[in-house]
Amino acid sequence: MLKKHPNLVIGHKGLSGVDCASWGDDIPNIVDYDLCIIDQSSLTQETLSDLPIPYQRQIRNLLCRYIKSNGELIVIYDQTLGDKRQTNSDWCPVEYSVHEESGNSISTLTYDFENYVKQIKSWERFLFKALLPSDFAGMLKKEQSDKVSIITNALVTNREGRALSWNLKFGVFHEQSGRGYSTSTFYNHDPDVIFGQITFLPKLTHMSSGDSIRTFLKCAFNIEQTTEVPKWVLDLPLPGLNTIDAEIDLHTQSINKIKQQILDAEKRRELVINYAKLVTATGTELESAVADAFQDLGAKVVPAKYSQEEFIVYWRDTEYLFEVKGVSKSIALTHVRQLMHYMLQYQEDTGNLCKAVLFGNAWRELSPDLRDQTDTPIFPPNVIETANTHHLGLLSAREFFEAYCAYKRGDVSGEFILDSVLGVDGVIRITST
Repeated sequence: MLKKHPNLVIGHKGLSGVDCASWGDDIPNIVDYDLCIIDQSSLTQETLSDLPIPYQRQIRNLLCRYIKSNGELIVIYDQTLGDKRQTNSDWCPVEYSVHEESGNSISTLTYDFENYVKQIKSWERFLFKALLPSDFAGMLKKEQSDKVSIITNALVTNREGRALSWNLKFGVFHEQSGRGYSTSTFYNHDPDVIFGQITFLPKLTHMSSGDSIRTFLKCAFNIEQTTEVPKWVLDLPLPGLNTIDAEIDLHTQSINKIKQQILDAEKRRELVINYAKLVTATGTELESAVADAFQDLGAKVVPAKYSQEEFIVYWRDTEYLFEVKGVSKSIALTHVRQLMHYMLQYQEDTGNLCKAVLFGNAWRELSPDLRDQTDTPIFPPNVIETANTHHLGLLSAREFFEAYCAYKRGDVSGEFILDSVLGVDGVIRITST
């Protein structure tokens, strides 16, 4: 017997304890549910005529995927309705037929859904044929040579043995090679793989479609259902209802205001967390974070225009070429030489000497307090010596991050940080006095 709790019903609204959707509603993502129940009996001729043709096809496509993923589908079936254009069973992955005939003889062959089956007092039709469409069979195959068949197990029959309820499973048989010198092939008697299952149960003849599905949920899964309140009840002169509705509206407005405040706070929080990119990021993400920070401090930042430097910072009528590196080890001499090449290109283009800063986010995978230790130097001696000789600044991400956070707290000015960073040769230290 199916043990899972049903959590999707298609064909109804207003049911307790399950997600549900009426025919014509937006189609839920069926493949995301453990167990799906479809009430075909609620798909009346009137409802069917209002459905666009693609609607049932979309449900069928989802159900085919659902069965392939070992989903378990329960169908409350009724008479077949419709025409050549569409019928009320086009949503089903398999093609099945019902024969209109009535009777009272009932034989139970299983304990599955026993409490619901006990409610069957009579029957008006029986199931007699289930065919596997080629497109669905193709979805279940792993190899082209595989065979797919429906494994049918009757749950309830009439005296003649006609199925009033059945369970369908989908077996895949892989082609087997003959043994020894034999070149023949064969298929095992039992399927190699079984996908999903569909259980068909009849609508109770003495109940409406809605009462039948409520009875099924109660009998099969002990999910109690309450009577759905008609919409016209809200038009009755119920004492105090308007006052309560006004109170609900007031609280809803307060909740919406608080939600907006939370949203705004989350955006501010995200901006603050983005400061950490100065000590975590690499590549263009780090370049953008550094450029944004210098612009925030009060400098003018423009894209590269002389060579392949990352960007140019303008401060106190002076241009500074910036090279930004985020690495998992120390800053290397090749990084300094790269910036020196940009400085020479600048001198060749303008005829003037230029200032330059190498921003190094070294040991970026370590917490900042573990960087610049004996075994984690940010700028090795050869890098520092070369920078001093060629008059370029070395700014560590750790040093700048601490200063920038102090600026955002209001402890130091942006002007102070820019004056401390720009125009300094060698390792840059930012200390307030």
